[in-house]
Amino acid sequence: MKSIEKQFYSVEDVVHMTGLSKQTVYSLIHAGKLPAIQIGRKYFFHVTLFDQCDSSHFSFFVAGSPTV
Repeated sequence: MKSIEKQFYSVEDVVHMTGLSKQTVYSLIHAGKLPAIQIGRKYFFHVTLFDQCDSSHFSFFVAGSPTV
């Protein structure tokens, strides 16, 4: 049987990876700062958006500017 790699993360996945609250993730989506795909009432994020980041990089989404 072939292994299926995850292509998208859910809001819950992003909350666990980033330490952001669920409300903050939704606010970032609606503000256009966090690109997401909406399917029905749920949002999903392509894995490439997060795969090369660590948790310190997520302040970029909240602050709106990169951190160094």
